[in-house]
Amino acid sequence: MREAAQLAVSSGIHAMAAGAAVLGVIAFALAWFIREIPLRERMPAEPATAAA
Repeated sequence: MREAAQLAVSSGIHAMAAGAAVLGVIAFALAWFIREIPLRERMPAEPATAAA
C-alpha cells in the first residue's frame, strides 16, 4: 500500500513538473514576439533635482 501511494505521488509530481516546464518554455518563446514600446519619445529637458 505504501509503495502504491509513493508511486502515485511521484507520478503526479512528475507530471506537474513536466507541465510547468513546458509552459515555461512556451511563455519564454512567446515573450520574444512582444513588441517593444518605448515609454517616452525623448528624455526630459532638465533632470529633476532633489530639494536640499
